[in-house]
Amino acid sequence: MKERLKIFLCDFVHDYSGMGTFCFPLNIGYLSAYIKKYHEDDVDITLYKYPTPFLEKIKKDRPDLVGFSNYTWNQALNRLVAKNIKLINANIVTVFGGPNFDTDEIGVQQFFNHCGLIPRSSLRLLLV
Repeated sequence: MKERLKIFLCDFVHDYSGMGTFCFPLNIGYLSAYIKKYHEDDVDITLYKYPTPFLEKIKKDRPDLVGFSNYTWNQALNRLVAKNIKLINANIVTVFGGPNFDTDEIGVQQFFNHCGLIPRSSLRLLLV
């Protein structure tokens, strides 16, 4: 039996004030469903909305890949979590996707400090 790829998908919100924490992570839910449509027997996917349980889990259970949905409101949080992932295990692949990316040289450099991949167009190309 071949080993399944373990993927953690994250749509983080700040959970310290209760703001924005009641939204269902539909974006990563759709992505998870798409991946499973083509690779159901090959992947285990877990969705995360809050960074604290995610960081506790990643210390005990190493994923192969962590994907972040990147928006204006969670960009700094995503980078902080990605930095912590690399401190825990530098071999975990991190991917940022979504609508919020600085395309200038400094913006791209900030992401590549903690990120393995930033899809420029469709993430689907990476997953099929």
